[in-house]
Amino acid sequence: LMPMDKAWADGNPWPYDVSRGKIGKKMGAFTAAGCPNPYVQLALGDSGEALRFIPDKINLVQGCYTEIALSNPSTLEHNFVAPDFSKSVYTIVVLAGSPPAELKGAVTELELKPGASLGWFLVPVKAGDFELRCTVKGHTEGGMVGRVSVAPRTV
Repeated sequence: LMPMDKAWADGNPWPYDVSRGKIGKKMGAFTAAGCPNPYVQLALGDSGEALRFIPDKINLVQGCYTEIALSNPSTLEHNFVAPDFSKSVYTIVVLAGSPPAELKGAVTELELKPGASLGWFLVPVKAGDFELRCTVKGHTEGGMVGRVSVAPRTV
């Protein structure tokens, strides 16, 4: 398993720091007691051609503001597909590119070309354990699967 700081596609592991601060300030009501650090890193692949999510499970908390920082440090295209999870969250915004483009509204699939990164800012609405997979041909079958766990919030 490679260290997360080595999993990023470019020299800046989080190119959306300015936007992140502005969004975080607006989400104060969703960062109170019982909420973990909102920043979650997820790499789609590694610097080679491994078919895996790093880590293969992310843990979130229901009703808590979350910033999922996705990167693709590999030489292959990958995507993040978790339909039941995607339907159970409120998406604030997805930022991609530099300067970032904004996508607002429901997210069904996030596709990352080699070297790409993006930030998905959201609030999980429903607790549960959700399947995550890369649906690029042969990747799910090759083991590129994972889980998104959303625990009920306890205050």
